[in-house]
Amino acid sequence: MDMENLKKWTLKAISLVLIATLLVVGQPLHGFVPARAFVFPMTQLDDLPETPDGFTPVSRHVSEMTELRTADSRHFRNEDGTFTAYVYPEVIHFQDADGNWIDIDNTLVRNGDFYTPRASGMDVQFPAVLGGEHAITMRSGQHGFSLGVPGANAQAIVPDLHLL
Repeated sequence: MDMENLKKWTLKAISLVLIATLLVVGQPLHGFVPARAFVFPMTQLDDLPETPDGFTPVSRHVSEMTELRTADSRHFRNEDGTFTAYVYPEVIHFQDADGNWIDIDNTLVRNGDFYTPRASGMDVQFPAVLGGEHAITMRSGQHGFSLGVPGANAQAIVPDLHLL
């Protein structure tokens, strides 16, 4: 075997070993454990441990402190005098004209010829019948957009918007 063929076969062998290694390392470990290994016996109420001395259960919320609300958080006063804060990964409140944080409620309600969210902090309108002068609009402050079919016959586009 000449030197060129030896290099090719060596590279192929190394490549195959690396591919096999990546396939094995890339697999989750639970893929190699039989499913029956994860079956646990049912715990009976008699088997539960006693409550340790000094354990205090989590206190219940007494009231929300609305003055501490932010766009993505809520704060509560607890029975035992402590406080609990919940911070969410998305906006859950919007500010009204008076600066109060209001819960967002995107439930659509009929408002004349349009459906609008119950409380969203934005001016959003979905027409009951899409077409003609009726367009989907969304505005927040000075910014917004409309999406529609100008000049189209409303009955030819969508006869009615049905909400579940």
